[in-house]
Amino acid sequence: TGVEEMSEASVNVYPNPFTNKLIVDAHEMWPDKTEFRLYNDAGRLVHFATVAELAYTNGKYIYSEGTVGHGFSQLPHGQYILVIVHDEIVGRALVQKH
Repeated sequence: TGVEEMSEASVNVYPNPFTNKLIVDAHEMWPDKTEFRLYNDAGRLVHFATVAELAYTNGKYIYSEGTVGHGFSQLPHGQYILVIVHDEIVGRALVQKH
């Protein structure tokens, strides 16, 4: 359950595998310019949102359909890397799309 962490940052992302949303435990609010970037296994940016565009409830960010541009349902099945950035990489996680 969860993800394979790829950095020192403690970022818990679920569900994994995901279909139409990812929940990120943040434990605190991040600055509005913090970016959530989703890359495919070829390293191409396929989805993007800033924290200001995401719902934040009880220490969790909801990164989902309709956040920005195309929703997750249009992404093919496979592995993706979620990168969270504010000035530098805050966290990185390997996630699987079902």
